[in-house]
Amino acid sequence: MQTQSKKKLHGQYYTESAYSSLLVNRFQEDSVSVALELGVGGGALLSAVSGRWPDARCVSVDIDPQHAQEDSARPVQHIHYCADALTLELDNVIGLMSGVADIAVCNPPFISADWNTSYSVLLDRAGFKVPTKALRVGADLLFLAQNLWLLKDSGQLGIIIPAGIIFGDKNRAVRETLLANHCITEVIELPSKAFKNTEVKTFILNLQKNKTTNSTIKLYRCDKDGTIEPFIEISLEEAVNRMDYSYYEWKENFPAKSYGPGKILEVFRGGISTAQARQLGIEVFHTTDLKKQLKPGRIFFSDNFGEATCNSNKVVAQLGDVVIPRVGRNIEGGVHIVEGGKALISDCLYVIRCPGRTPEELYEALTSREGVAWIKAHTHGACARFLTKSDLKKFPL
Repeated sequence: MQTQSKKKLHGQYYTESAYSSLLVNRFQEDSVSVALELGVGGGALLSAVSGRWPDARCVSVDIDPQHAQEDSARPVQHIHYCADALTLELDNVIGLMSGVADIAVCNPPFISADWNTSYSVLLDRAGFKVPTKALRVGADLLFLAQNLWLLKDSGQLGIIIPAGIIFGDKNRAVRETLLANHCITEVIELPSKAFKNTEVKTFILNLQKNKTTNSTIKLYRCDKDGTIEPFIEISLEEAVNRMDYSYYEWKENFPAKSYGPGKILEVFRGGISTAQARQLGIEVFHTTDLKKQLKPGRIFFSDNFGEATCNSNKVVAQLGDVVIPRVGRNIEGGVHIVEGGKALISDCLYVIRCPGRTPEELYEALTSREGVAWIKAHTHGACARFLTKSDLKKFPL
């Protein structure tokens, strides 16, 4: 049994059988000679591969020696290596030349790694742009690159990745590279909390290496049993921006015209952290204070908050302002109107104002069915969810 601290060290969150079966059953290969899994963990993905292609030679790699001990019952044709899956010489370590694997399955660890100069080679040989000033890099991108390098042309990769590559602004170049060089056959959005002990939003990305992408990409969403909903089809131009089912479902169900004429929102992010406030000995209103309010959706600041606003050049929330969290698990449920007093707000909150609209009108728009759907569709983040200022300013009224 893995200890929680060890799982945290390696970013290990094991794949449930329902999602393993779903990922493997989506492959379009009739026969498989060589199957690869980097970061095998508990072995659920390769077990599903062996179940579908019993004669396939399965090669697995994991840095944690515990997994080699647990899987003594592996079939003879399943060869496991205890090694760092991101080493540049992995082909020599496992005796599998680059460009040989018919299929690859992968559930990368949910961690970021300190930048290593070898990662430049790893990313470059897979066709990804090498960052010039990187301090850390997501393991999901590194594992994606390593899998593509080992996979044969037209070979299929099924990889479970967090939301960043699917719709993160910082990973736009990654999506451009994937769409330009490979055929993304589908993206399946997994349910919330698909992996125990983590809030990471995850997706199955299915692609074929070095094959021209179709003119459209199909997006799916599945439930906890692995049952998928009818697909949504998007263009390659849309896919460059994002490839998550929930966002395009929102676009279909709540078109911008349903809100009426738009207004430009004024959005101000709090300028002081709670740690800074403690050092200065002042009271700052934080996301945790939203839960302490006596009336749902309403804030009345006590006098001790008001004292900190004197002679301050930081963002102050006051009567008539609408306040919304910038980060958190339930951003859409954190919309509040200030009904009295004033306070410095932390950098985890936004103050919103809209010339020509009353606070009540703004509050009702943000908390309406359409508004909640909009916020959910525009939040980012793998672990901690966040809403950007630039997105919030475009909220349609």
